[in-house]
Amino acid sequence: MEFQIGERIASARKQSQLTLEELAKRSSVAKATISKIERNLMSPSIDTLFKISRGLDKSLSYILSDDGFDEVNFTKNDKQSTVELMGSRLKIRSLTRRSSGMKIKAQFAVVEKGAVSAGEHSRREGEEFVYCLSGCLTFKIKGKTYRLGRGDSIHFRAHLRHEWYNEGAGKAELLWLFIP
Repeated sequence: MEFQIGERIASARKQSQLTLEELAKRSSVAKATISKIERNLMSPSIDTLFKISRGLDKSLSYILSDDGFDEVNFTKNDKQSTVELMGSRLKIRSLTRRSSGMKIKAQFAVVEKGAVSAGEHSRREGEEFVYCLSGCLTFKIKGKTYRLGRGDSIHFRAHLRHEWYNEGAGKAELLWLFIP
């Protein structure tokens, strides 16, 4: 399948809820030119692509890359990668493929009894959402303690100083979402 840059631009524009007119104004590129590019009737110059990418608040590399761009991210069970960390005390299974068009990263995590996060340096941009499927996991966020049991969830800004630990009787199984 040949990569069509127009499809990427059209999809990004629609995802940003911009009309052709709005993108034309934001990018200083004529509406007719953008329309022709989106329909793959015209090959844009690098300068035009740069203007359009700025109008979309996207990087030029986002517009030019064709890896992993999907509007639907379906990942078969046998394609989900699993990593073991902390001497196999933490197993993380990636439920979503890396996709430049998608924002949420979903993981299934198994945290063994006694496992502890790396500590307060666990900080990043965006948000985290954790849903406890079984067992229990304790979070400490900004000095306050939250104990998650089966069916409990926590949602927090990831830049906050936080740590987690499993002081329960057995392993904890969690659905963990990262939102940039």
